Amino acid sequence: MKVAVIVLLTIIVAVCVTASVGYVASQKLDCETLVFSTNKKISLKIAHISDLHFPFNGVELTEILDAVKNAKPDVIALTGDMLDDDGDKEDVISLGKFFAALAKIARCYLVIGNHEIGSPLLDYFIEVTAESGVIALDNKAEFVPVEGGRLAVI
Repeated sequence: MKVAVIVLLTIIVAVCVTASVGYVASQKLDCETLVFSTNKKISLKIAHISDLHFPFNGVELTEILDAVKNAKPDVIALTGDMLDDDGDKEDVISLGKFFAALAKIARCYLVIGNHEIGSPLLDYFIEVTAESGVIALDNKAEFVPVEGGRLAVI
């Protein structure tokens, strides 16, 4: 009995710590610059946005948009969980406006995340995304011309 209580308390503490770290991380904008080298002379700047969980993220969409504009990317990758499970139609509309602004900066691609898939608004989200000019990748590849070749976005 004593071991079971210790195991249960350990699990509860681990879950609380994990949730706290996730919450704190979602309250700030983290921008990094990574440089990759290849044997080809290709110049490409990619802005990567992931796990917004809008509207419950702690960073305003305008702040993210400003950071992307300042980065001057060639391509923007939106890699899932843009919308939180509890988002509503107004949140999808707000994301659509954000996506449209991103699409004016650079070619923009979206991969649907588990939070969008689990949302009853999935079809509406995909419709708004398409109207915004963002390309949703659904089991397909797009080829982006870059200096010295082309980039496959899968």
